[in-house]
Amino acid sequence: MTLSFNSRNGSASLAPQETTPDELIAAVGAAASAAGAVARARPEVRASWLNAIAQGLETRLAELPGSLAACVHGGAAHPDLAGLVGELSRRCGRVVVNGWPTGVAVGWAQQHGGPWPATTSPAHTSVGAAALSRWTRPVAFQDVPDGALPPALRDGNPWGLPRRVDGIIAS
Repeated sequence: MTLSFNSRNGSASLAPQETTPDELIAAVGAAASAAGAVARARPEVRASWLNAIAQGLETRLAELPGSLAACVHGGAAHPDLAGLVGELSRRCGRVVVNGWPTGVAVGWAQQHGGPWPATTSPAHTSVGAAALSRWTRPVAFQDVPDGALPPALRDGNPWGLPRRVDGIIAS
């Protein structure tokens, strides 16, 4: 389930909110108009604006869905950093502070790995469909009666799984 937040009114929905070209042009124009005022504002005023934004985000943090990676940008001595990193680590597989994660997509064509030092296990990838092989434990069955085999391997294929039988794909 993907949860989307409408930045205009703070409402949550299960579908992404579409932005029209006119809305995008208006938002970029408003940001451009505000840039001068932000640049002229005293540092403590800008800090108060950023703190207000951060507090707003913190109140919605528990609503974040799971993600491959999350990035936090700020000072290493910030008093809320440890709590934020801890909260994000419950939702994300990788938490990056003051940096950017590598571009990784979970898809059939994605490969990630290679010889050391790129990975500690060059036989496997950690992303994409090929990553499934990292978690398999091959077992060979020899002369096992059909009724004693796991259902997915029985001659009748009761689960209807696609598989290879004598090298031919069958279901």
